[in-house]
Amino acid sequence: MISPKQPVQPTSSQTLAASLGTAPTGGLEDVISALRRLEDAARGAAPMPEPAEPLTEIDMATPLTRTLRAGILDELGWEALDEAAAELDGESWCRASWPILTVHDRRKAIAVGPGGRMAEHRLRVPRGAAQFSHDPAVYFSDGEFLVCHYINGQQTHYWSNTPDETFTVRPGIWKSYYYGGRATHGYTFLAPNGRRFMGHTVLKPRERRLGPHGHMFHDGQDFWWHTADGSDSELHRINQGTGKLDVADPPDFLDPSLLREGERWDFTSSYLAPLPHGVDGSPLGSNGTHVGLRVTEDRTTGRVRYERVDGVRGEFDGSGVTAVWGLLDIPGADRPLVLSGGNRLYDPVLARDADTGALYWAAERMNTGWTTHEPSLVAAGTRLMPPSAFWHFLTPRDTAGSAALRQTSEDTVRRLLKAAATSEQRLHEAIGSLLPEISHPLLVRGVAGVVREAVETLRSRDTLVRRLTRPAIPRLEVQPKDLDQALDGLLRTASGASGVIVQIELASAFLAGTIDSETAMEHWLNHSTGCDWTELAGRVGGLAVRAVSAVTGAADRDALVDLLRFWARSPLVQPGLQRGLLDAEKRVALRGPDGALMPLDIAMRYHDWGRAHSGAADEIAAYLQHVTMPRPAGFIDSRPVPDGWATRERLYRLLSELKRRGPVPFDPDAADRLADATGLDRAGAALLMAGLPHIESGSHNFLPPEVRKTLRLKAAEARAGRDRVSRELPYAARLPFYDAAMPDDPAELWDQAAMAGRLAQAWKAAVVTNS
Repeated sequence: MISPKQPVQPTSSQTLAASLGTAPTGGLEDVISALRRLEDAARGAAPMPEPAEPLTEIDMATPLTRTLRAGILDELGWEALDEAAAELDGESWCRASWPILTVHDRRKAIAVGPGGRMAEHRLRVPRGAAQFSHDPAVYFSDGEFLVCHYINGQQTHYWSNTPDETFTVRPGIWKSYYYGGRATHGYTFLAPNGRRFMGHTVLKPRERRLGPHGHMFHDGQDFWWHTADGSDSELHRINQGTGKLDVADPPDFLDPSLLREGERWDFTSSYLAPLPHGVDGSPLGSNGTHVGLRVTEDRTTGRVRYERVDGVRGEFDGSGVTAVWGLLDIPGADRPLVLSGGNRLYDPVLARDADTGALYWAAERMNTGWTTHEPSLVAAGTRLMPPSAFWHFLTPRDTAGSAALRQTSEDTVRRLLKAAATSEQRLHEAIGSLLPEISHPLLVRGVAGVVREAVETLRSRDTLVRRLTRPAIPRLEVQPKDLDQALDGLLRTASGASGVIVQIELASAFLAGTIDSETAMEHWLNHSTGCDWTELAGRVGGLAVRAVSAVTGAADRDALVDLLRFWARSPLVQPGLQRGLLDAEKRVALRGPDGALMPLDIAMRYHDWGRAHSGAADEIAAYLQHVTMPRPAGFIDSRPVPDGWATRERLYRLLSELKRRGPVPFDPDAADRLADATGLDRAGAALLMAGLPHIESGSHNFLPPEVRKTLRLKAAEARAGRDRVSRELPYAARLPFYDAAMPDDPAELWDQAAMAGRLAQAWKAAVVTNS
């Protein structure tokens, strides 16, 4: 009896070290999975040097050797499918009419069966289809193709022998077809007359009908349709005359008497079908007349038992991944691979050891939904991976090559890994010299792909080691929503504070030399923002005014204090900075002997500076540069950062005074003097003194009652003051305005009369500039 046991998967960072300890004793995918879990745990975490030590000791030669000896997918192939796949371009689909498989792209459909190519058809595509993303569907039935288009909400369907006779179906029927259950494994059959089931009814010649997809069973005489409603799962025999579902016993292969107490059939994993004429066997097992797999699940323990139609059987103990849809015989191997997964987008086919549970490889189907259509490296010789039901028609490509892989030594694998680290050409040369028995080009490609996957895994390991052992990145401990609100009105935040926080952390660490270029760039796409926070460089005086204002809320004040404290400790407060724009596709963090440059994933198309250069690149990003650096690749424009008011000493002094003295009390007399000096009304002057609270709110009563009370303003007065200040002091002028008004000694912010005088001078200069 085969008794595979899947190791319990770690569920927290505390168990990751133990998980990594067992990974090198498994297969290639065991190591990849362990690294992926460690990578997820390390993301955003503090340095973890302890887990990094065993990482450096991982030797990929051992798990790769086990994987090659156990077997890879590319040892098997279906020549007719390989030839058809080579004729398709870009996104492709597989549609089952078992035992016929239709493969197609948006231009061409090809039907292949166990005996070879059956038919082909060039699709008639509705006019204007290229303007829209659409997924055609093509099914083989009765010697021709049913072609279904759904483009921009419009149906256009036809039979290939009469392409001019298009039709549609009623919306309700279309929904049952389009949104109904998917036949994920591909067990949707042709009836004995050669016509395909559409739903549980056989299509008539050129019938204008569509129906839901489903999982079917066929014992050579009768057909069954699987239905599921919550936890209830049943098989119904199809009345082939009427298409109705009859209450009847299941096929003998799934007789309830075979169940143990507490068990139920897992119909979605089970299957039964007769061997097609001319097919002698299946790599998934057969008894000479049928292929089949029955899977049971214990309702209490989760234990899973499975048995092929030829008697090969095994079980899982209920832990880990227990789904199984096949036991794959590899040429020359002493036990099959247990197959699961591959039924959904980004859900790879997993191949495990039937005795140890070792995970050897995980191959994505790479059909619909992917932006790339190259096969997974571990199945590099399989251009188009068919649905599970059609793996029955895979046959050995190269028996001598498979025999050589069963005997592969670790020394051979080490030499292959060494060659692969040099170049693709050297790897293929090494396969030819070290494994000369392999002659089929697709098997050569498959072996090369698995070795390249191992090399890529080693590179990922090295990156992870660097991440785990790198110095800690100083953190800006502030909540995104608090920072977003605290900066509103001084900076266009665009609700992107989460990305702002991480970008400030990474840019500071990189410019300070704490992290290298690879670390700085590894999360580029994970921390984008529409807020150009680089405008704060050299201009944080407005943040200081708002931080000490009596009307600033506690959460906003805490966020501003945290930001200013972080700023004081970082290179962002130092002179010699430059801001710039570059082509986002050419971003890279650079360091030279005299400076550094950090690209930032800021969507500059939302800002005037970026819009002024909109034709320079599809996506324009920002960068910060410290001291002198050559222009980066993709350079568009740059601006020097003013030295500004803030220095490390001034920021520390400001925070110290705020802690010692508390917020600056609002002085209505100082606001009156500011109004007299600028010609503003008293409300506008009060808003300037307070740091422009809620200035961008569009509400009529935009100030909270407690703020209006402190500023001694009525709602109408506040609204009029806001409108004039917003008009005469636009966003771009606000940070420079406040910076120009800042005192040399931050303690003078508590002298509101003196502050009113500085604000008046800055206002006059700003109004002249803006006019």
